[in-house]
Parts: sequence; structure tokens; C-alpha cells
Amino acid sequence: MMCGCIFNSFLTIDNRINSFDYNLLGQENNKGALKIFKFNTEIYLDGFNTWYSYGECLLMLGEKAAAVKAYRKSLCPNSKNKGAETIIEKNKYESSTRYRII
Repeated sequence: MMCGCIFNSFLTIDNRINSFDYNLLGQENNKGALKIFKFNTEIYLDGFNTWYSYGECLLMLGEKAAAVKAYRKSLCPNSKNKGAETIIEKNKYESSTRYRII
């Protein structure tokens, strides 16, 4: 237990918020988590992890086009984020053709 307390004292506020959000996701409070992930991106505009986590939550909720945008924003402060690049590549076609007329 002591180890967790020491670890938490080194987490930045944006990472603490993300940690709280993942707890909400674990409790299946996806919409509540989404609101807080979004808020985190608004106060930490340059945090690649905030945008990545927001994209992850959007993807979990089936919002692929919005998720791709969030993942792209996570690349601005961290262009070496291979995880985001992979997810964008995997989902960009489907998100761009979502409203395709057949």
C-alpha cells in the first residue's frame, strides 16, 4: 500500500485524472469517463496522453471518427506515438466512409 502512495505522489495531475477515468471505465461508467477525458484534453491541450486516452474512450463507445481525430491530436506533441498511428490507420477508412451513400 505504501508503494502506491509514493507512486501517486509522482503522477502529474493529468495522469491522475486519466487514472480516475480508467477507474470509471472499469465501473462501466463510460459516459461519465468520456466527459472527464474530454475535460482533461481541454485543460491539458498539449498532453499527448490525454488525447490518446480520450480517443481510446471514444473508440470504446463506437465513436470512430471522433476517436481518429483525438488520436491525431495525440501525435502533435508526440509524433513517435506508434500506438496512435496504428489505431488511426486501422480506423481511418471506416470513420471516413461512415456516412457513405450507397
